Amino acid sequence: MSRIHIDFETYSEIKLGGPKNVGVHAYSEHLSTTILCCAFTEDDDEPQLWLPASISQKYRTAIWQAMGMIRVHYECPDHLFDGLLLGDIDDYAAHNAEFERVIGNSHAGRAFGFPQTRASDWICTAAKAAAHGLPRALGNACDALETKHRKDETGRGIMLQLARPRRQADGFNQATRWTLENAFDKHIDMYKYCLDDVRAERCLDETIPELSPNERTIYLLDQKINDRGIRIDVPAVQDALFLISEYKLLLDKRCVEMTGIHLTQTALLADWIREYGFPGLPNLQAETIRETLAGKHGSNIPERIRQILRLRAAHAMKATSKLEKMLLSKSGDDRLRSMFLYHGAATGRWAGQLVQLQNIFRGLIKDPDTVIALYAHRSLELIQAILAYPPMVAFSSTVRGMLIASEGRRFVVSDFSSIEARVIAWYAGQEDVLDVFRSHGMIYEHTAAKMFYPDKVDDIDFLKRMKDENPDARFQGKTATLALGFEGGYRALKRMAYKFGLEMTDDAAKATVESWRSENKKIKILWQNLRDYSIEAVNNPGKNYKTNRVIFRKSGDYLYTRLPSGRRLAYHQPLVQEGVFGEELTYMGIDTFTRQWTRVNTYGGRISENITQALARDLLCNGLVNLDNAGYTIVGHVHDEAICDEPVGEHSAEECSELLCRLPSWAEGLPLDAVGWEGDRYRKE
Repeated sequence: MSRIHIDFETYSEIKLGGPKNVGVHAYSEHLSTTILCCAFTEDDDEPQLWLPASISQKYRTAIWQAMGMIRVHYECPDHLFDGLLLGDIDDYAAHNAEFERVIGNSHAGRAFGFPQTRASDWICTAAKAAAHGLPRALGNACDALETKHRKDETGRGIMLQLARPRRQADGFNQATRWTLENAFDKHIDMYKYCLDDVRAERCLDETIPELSPNERTIYLLDQKINDRGIRIDVPAVQDALFLISEYKLLLDKRCVEMTGIHLTQTALLADWIREYGFPGLPNLQAETIRETLAGKHGSNIPERIRQILRLRAAHAMKATSKLEKMLLSKSGDDRLRSMFLYHGAATGRWAGQLVQLQNIFRGLIKDPDTVIALYAHRSLELIQAILAYPPMVAFSSTVRGMLIASEGRRFVVSDFSSIEARVIAWYAGQEDVLDVFRSHGMIYEHTAAKMFYPDKVDDIDFLKRMKDENPDARFQGKTATLALGFEGGYRALKRMAYKFGLEMTDDAAKATVESWRSENKKIKILWQNLRDYSIEAVNNPGKNYKTNRVIFRKSGDYLYTRLPSGRRLAYHQPLVQEGVFGEELTYMGIDTFTRQWTRVNTYGGRISENITQALARDLLCNGLVNLDNAGYTIVGHVHDEAICDEPVGEHSAEECSELLCRLPSWAEGLPLDAVGWEGDRYRKE
């Protein structure tokens, strides 16, 4: 019984990776996509190489001489084809195994006799690395672990050259490829690079523990959802893009009439803005302009410049770029696949890929279906005449609605309510907050009442009236709930308030923080417990330290945090160092701002955030497995929401919510709730 590690190098006229990334499924479907080589190794054997049978004997001899003693195949080796069926092979393994699996199952793999495989036949070393708190990239993971064989990056540039058509700058047209005839040495370097990847991947696989059985289940469900995909309304997307193009031309025309400069000529436009009396704008990005216009200096901007800034902000709005990405990334059946990256965050939460459903513009239009129907007329004048919002706001507000249910089906969707506030109160033991969720659920109103109207905390009628009669108090309750649960200070509170469109003074923010902490003592104690016990665990390897339903233990190069769910969060190479406020815990991880692998510091509030998000993720996973076992067709999930694509008349939002909230045994006493809906187009309730 054995494991075979495999790595493909491919060529295509379309791109995988970068801004033009189409995703592995659309990439595999393109007729130009082909396999250039395949390196593979079985257990500890020396890696072998497969090359296309079309390579002539002349080049076969030259390749053999250039590659030394490496065994080279020109037909797919029988044991690769038959091993799984005969039971001689346990599984295949690859780094980002979805790529090798999908490519091998595509026309490119079939053309060369590669076996058709299932997700359950594969082990993904990238998933293993991410689940163990390590960088996802093969080279970075090997470097972090200091494995005996590291990934050699020197051949990467050549591999990328051969993976794409030659540039016009090379003196050839776009259809011309690098071939053995015109780039023999480059191909040899690529073959060596592919073999090296297999060595590095095997070494990484041997170093990192396997996914737990439960996580293996989640990974396979993730692959099922990614393979299934979610349908898009292609005609509506095309109509919207036509209107967006027309509107951008109109915006640009107005700018040229006023300044003589096109909106895309940002350097010239910035000079014009400075020259005409507003020197303080750092850049012309849409977000910067919106913040400037809404800020305290916005009223001092000359009207002429204000108009230009509004034109530029509308023209530069990025929310509609997702429409272009939809068309670029869709498969031949108009479905978007591979949208979700398993263990994309250190807590285990998914990250978005391609269209990035996690950060779609939150629409302002209450009836997007009607607006999308208007797009079919392709009349910008009609859009401007009917809608109260600016056209770009309308276009951005309907991006989510371009995702549609399959023919004869409708979406059945359910979303956890205030999941993080519930989770942290549960494992902190903040029973008064849990009682709110067990009863009326008005957590923002309850928080505000505790801070400002303590004698009204139990007055349900008062809480119900607060949104209308005491909106400022409710607002502070909302911002405090969202901003302060993870030891956020007054600056965090001010940032959260700003996101809601209001500014708070330092004094008001500090008072709110002090009041919230005094009313949530168990959560405040939680932060201190997590800090103290994690440091104790690092200082005393091999001992367990339990607090608030979690267990810390330093073992080898890791500080493990065992969650109530049984899953472990791993912190690589933890150290206790002297900081500004005394001892602090640091570890090797991904910096959230630079995205680099480096030493980062943490504290009680940050650890509580990690645990809370990890448990929220585990509850979502539990719900997704419940839905899958009940026969629901899951096509996506966004944060704490499950998206299912169900036949008309089957299943329901109520049942979906019940399955999502069905508690696992480890979460006893945690009050969960979810809100569901059904419809033909995806929306945000």
